[in-house]
Amino acid sequence: MSEFILAIDKVYTGEVGVDPSTDLGKTKGGAIFRQNAAAEVEIDNDQDVEPEAIITTKLRREMEINLADCKVENLAMVFNGSVVGSEVSLPTSVSEGVVKAVKLKTKELNGSYYEILLPKARIRPEGEISINNDGNAVLTVSVTELAHTSAPTITKVTT
Repeated sequence: MSEFILAIDKVYTGEVGVDPSTDLGKTKGGAIFRQNAAAEVEIDNDQDVEPEAIITTKLRREMEINLADCKVENLAMVFNGSVVGSEVSLPTSVSEGVVKAVKLKTKELNGSYYEILLPKARIRPEGEISINNDGNAVLTVSVTELAHTSAPTITKVTT
């Protein structure tokens, strides 16, 4: 039987070391989770034009999440600003971003759903907000996994 992963149900953040439980709100346009080789070493042989081997020495795991909920807390998180009342003040100097645990939960199908957990991730201060005339704005959150004692996981949860 085929298994399918449906749309996003919820995206949560939380402190590192704790199960993320702060709901970021509605999404629009989904999310991307990718893993790519951030660093590779090629072993060459002068007898061939192709490498003998390619050794991956580092992986990079990233998430790009498109939020429809543009509440001030989300704007501050994406742009590394601070909230005072209903105003988000953007930083006046370069910052590292925000470090959180991030969990993406899919919608349930046939009694199960999936969770992608990044136990320690950097929300990069390079997000964007797309404002258009066709509907509500989309706030793009860019996330990069950081080294942690727990590895990132993709878990199938059966209800």
